[in-house]
Amino acid sequence: MLIGWELGMKALTTRVGSYRTGDAVADAVLSYSLALARAEKLDIVELPFRSPNGDIARVQLRVGWMVDIDVVSQRYRESELTDPGMVADLQGRHDALHPNGNAPLVAEDLISIDGLGEY
Repeated sequence: MLIGWELGMKALTTRVGSYRTGDAVADAVLSYSLALARAEKLDIVELPFRSPNGDIARVQLRVGWMVDIDVVSQRYRESELTDPGMVADLQGRHDALHPNGNAPLVAEDLISIDGLGEY
């Protein structure tokens, strides 16, 4: 239960710091990072965060294989940060790591299958 106008946000915590951001942003980063880790890959993501003095800034974080990222739900008195374009981009990157058969097969897909690129 939120009291007054306190709002929930999430903090992404890495070895180099903690970054307060919106729920959807934090969830997208964590989901993409886990997908990358399962594929043993790395990437860089840029996300908005609220600095300790309340300003909105951006940070680039390494995510994926062998990178520790934790997410903690917390209450803050600032409005939640959103970035629908970044969330959609991360969802697309996540989905590309785990094709589900909804996309048509293209020639580049065949080249990546062992032995089929020779034909």
